[in-house]
Formats: sequence, structure tokens, C-alpha cells
Amino acid sequence: MAAMDISDSKKEETKKKEKVDSVVNEQNDPGSHLSIFYVILSMALSIGAIVGIQNLKDKYQNYTEDNKEDKNEQFKENIALIKDISKHGNFNMALGRLLHFDPSTLDANQAYEWYFTMGDLYGWYAKNHETQHWTRAVKFYKLASLRAPKSEQLYECKIQIARQYMFGKEYAMAASTIDEIDKSILDSNEIWKLNLMKARAEWENNNEEHAFEVLNNLLSSVNDEKDDNYIWSQVMVQSAKWMIIASKSETILTRLNKKEKGWTAELLRQRAKARYMAVVNETSELNEFNCKAKIGLVEIYLGDKNFTEAYSIINKIQNGICKDDLKVKTLMLTAEAEELEGNTMKSITTLFYGYKKYYRMSIDTGIEKKLYNDLVKMKEYDYAYKFMVMVLKENFTKEYVIYLCVIYHPSRMCLLIHLTGQGKKGLRQARINILRNCFRSK
Repeated sequence: MAAMDISDSKKEETKKKEKVDSVVNEQNDPGSHLSIFYVILSMALSIGAIVGIQNLKDKYQNYTEDNKEDKNEQFKENIALIKDISKHGNFNMALGRLLHFDPSTLDANQAYEWYFTMGDLYGWYAKNHETQHWTRAVKFYKLASLRAPKSEQLYECKIQIARQYMFGKEYAMAASTIDEIDKSILDSNEIWKLNLMKARAEWENNNEEHAFEVLNNLLSSVNDEKDDNYIWSQVMVQSAKWMIIASKSETILTRLNKKEKGWTAELLRQRAKARYMAVVNETSELNEFNCKAKIGLVEIYLGDKNFTEAYSIINKIQNGICKDDLKVKTLMLTAEAEELEGNTMKSITTLFYGYKKYYRMSIDTGIEKKLYNDLVKMKEYDYAYKFMVMVLKENFTKEYVIYLCVIYHPSRMCLLIHLTGQGKKGLRQARINILRNCFRSK
């Protein structure tokens, strides 16, 4: 029994020793240490690689963001330069620069700017050169509207489309486009301007009654806001002007009376006069519509052959602070009054004074055309010829020459010879070329 206990005890000790030896061997085994080292090393390398990749990713992201900002700035600078070039009249150069960019490669904001700028370029070209290009302006503004990043940009597209339709005399389309505009994002001033455009579109589209309705709604919205009397006076003057036009047209009077009976020429004239006088009395001379209202009153008084009142207002305008183009207008009205009184020579003297004082804007006001036509009407052909030669020498433009080619029939070759002898060689050649083209077209 004692022998068995000893034997079992030895076996247990042997097992313990073997277990201890195995643990010791594991700790002393170089292969075991290497495996642990490799595990730790691989873990470290993995962590380093991850950190390195993340750093590279961050650097690349920062680079691409900086590069994107640089490209955006370059694009904006190019757009600003293109617009500046177009303002100076070089359409082809501006268009060429813009076409360097492919809109399909631009981001959303840049693509919007590209299409909108194309609309601006063609709108400018239509206004200053070939009018038919307004349709291209509409096309590009519509493409820009599809890419408008915000409602404000969409409004800009719509308002430009409406303006181009007005320019192209597509008044129904202009009114329809204005109706599409979300007015909730606009301030009151923008809404009034939009409604004024809508009224003009309706008027030009022979919807006079609707045009007056739009204006009257505008008046009711601004009547109590005296700080906005610029808009109020503009609406008052516009509606008064249309009333005078309507009073002289049986066709318009008939259309107005279809919906509401009682419209007469006299009633319209009285309402127009009242509105003009209200603007004169309630606004300062610094307000341009104050002067326009005075001109409206002059036209009414001339129609009534009330020359005393007409001359009184004309003197106020000439001695006041009205803009020069409005002063030219009053001089033409003065000449008209003098002609109505039978003082034809006095009328011509007034026109000539107006031309000499304001000749740089006479192409816009038409003062030189009226003076020439009045001289021809009086059969003063020699004076008419000399006057047109003087006009061309002082303010030689393509518009003047084209006008001359249209209205001036006798002695064309004499005029051509005279003009080629005036001014410097380059200017003489320019005159020759333009005149020859005009004469060939005849």
C-alpha cells in the first residue's frame, strides 16, 4: 500500500516537471520570440501604412480642394474679363474666349455662369449689331435657367428672357415669362419693376385694358408709400402717356369700351392731365419723372393750342435741372408750337439752336432729322444739303450716313466728292467706304 503511494507520487512529480520544462522551453525557444516579433512588426507596419495612406489622402484632398478653388478663381476672372471685352464692343474676342471653356467639363455653378454669359453676349450683339440674335440670347438664358443653383439665379434668367422677348417684339411670350417668375423671393421694388414690364408687354400686345389694370393695381400698392414716389411717379407718367395715345386712337378706344363702357377721348385726356399735374406738384425736380410729366403737360397744351401755358412750362424745363435729352425734347416741342403758330423760320432757328447745343445726342432725339425735313419742306434744298454735310463733319457715324443714304436723293456724287475732301486720310477712306456701300444698296 505504501509502495503504491510512493509510485503515484513520483508520477505526479514527473508530470509537474514536464509541464514546467515545457513552459521553460517555450520561453527560451528563439523561434517563439521571432514569431511574436514578426507579429508586432507586422502590426506596426500595418498601422504605419494606414497612417501614411490617410496622410496622403488628406494631402491629396487638400491639393484638389486648393486646385478647385484656383480653377474657380481663374474661371471667375475669365468671365469678368469676357464681360469687360464685350462692353468695349469686341464681341468676337469675347465669344472666342468663352468658347475656350467646354461647358460639359465645368461644375454646376460654372456651367450656369457659362450659359448665362453666352446669353449676355448675344443679347448685347442683338442690341448693338444684328437684332435677330436675340433668339440666341433666349436660348442660352433658358439653358442657364436649367442649371440655376438658386432661385435668385433662376429669376435673373427669367427676367433676361422676358427682356429679350420684349426686344424681339414677342410681347405675349414676354408677359407669359413674367407670369412664370416666383415673386415670393423679390422685394417690393423688384415686383413693381416686373409689373411695369408686364404692363408694357400687355400694351404692346394690344391688351390696353389689361395694361391699365396692371398699372392701377400698382398705383393702389404705392399710393400710401410716399418714400417710394419714384415708382409712383413712373407709373403715373406711363399711364398718363398711354391715356393720351388711347385718346387719339379710335381702335384703342373701341377695345377699351368692349369691357367697360364710358371711355372717351376727352375723359382720357382729362385723366392724363390730372396725373401729370399730380406728379409735377408732388415730386421734386430731382425726380426725372417730374420733368417727363411737365413735357406731357406741354404736349396736352399744344394739342389744345394753349401756347401761353405750353411756353411757360417749356421755360421752366430749360431753366431747370432736367436732363439734356429732355431739354432737347422741349426745344423740339417749342419748334412744333412755333410751327403751329405759323412761325416756320422761328421754328427752324429753334431747331438749329438745339442741334448746335446738343448735337452729340441729336441722333437719339431726332432733332437733326426734323430740321433737315423742315428745310426740305420749305424747298430750301441748298441749306438742307449744307446742314447734312455739317452734321457728317461734326459727328460722323455710320447711323448718320445710313440715314443720309435713305433720305438724301439729289446730288449724291457731289456729296460724296465733298466728304472725301474732309478730314484725315483714314477718316476720308472710312467715309468713302460707308457711303459707297449705302449708295450701292440703293
